[in-house]
Amino acid sequence: MKLRILCLLVALAGLAPAQISAPSPGFVRYKEVPIQKLLGIPGNLVIAGSVFGPADATAFSDTDGLIASNGTIKLVEKTGKVLGTFPYGGAAPLLQIEAGRERAMAWLPSRQTLVWWDRNDFLSTAVNDPGAVSSVLLLSPTAARLLITNPDHTVSAVTVALPDGNIVSSTLLPGIRGPAFQFGDRLIWADEDGLQVERSNGTRHVLPLPGAVFTAEQMSASWVHLFFRDNGSHWALHFGDEPSLSMLPLPVARAAR
Repeated sequence: MKLRILCLLVALAGLAPAQISAPSPGFVRYKEVPIQKLLGIPGNLVIAGSVFGPADATAFSDTDGLIASNGTIKLVEKTGKVLGTFPYGGAAPLLQIEAGRERAMAWLPSRQTLVWWDRNDFLSTAVNDPGAVSSVLLLSPTAARLLITNPDHTVSAVTVALPDGNIVSSTLLPGIRGPAFQFGDRLIWADEDGLQVERSNGTRHVLPLPGAVFTAEQMSASWVHLFFRDNGSHWALHFGDEPSLSMLPLPVARAAR
């Protein structure tokens, strides 16, 4: 049954634009291969190629994306059109784009700098030693939020004023273990109970944890790519009414290794 569903999705992907197309959870980044577009539904996902090359970091909304590659952050439309660029060096940046280009933001760890899109161009500001940043979010045109992992693995939410970069508040988030990641009104992290997904209204779901430490990148408005470094597995977290995890297929070049 699952094979039939996968074959149907591949067939739908080849239809003309005017015809019905398969649902797409967004774009996923694998190391050393081009960014891949996904097709399918939770539990049934296939790779469908991409117009984008390899990258150090990515984040996609339903309309736009941020791609960090070869020392440059690009704001792009899903068609591949480049809207703006910003240079980076050293460690890969943390990227977030939320609902679209108006919420595009990056954290450059090597320069301790916030970068955000301001309608027509990227702006930036240095932040004085906020700590170990795991996630970044543009709250408004005048404020950003950083999630900080403290030395005892607790997590603090730090609000930074824009455009001056001053830290205006720091709040300890009770019961949350770092590193934690924020996507919209959801926080995700791992603890001894599993993968925790909590909404701002206090609703929490716990899912089986496929590995230990993971990284998280936004694939679209309601999908997140989780990579577990300890076992090399890739998973797609779908928020929806009930969060769910789906194991991602590997590109052919990776699967053959």
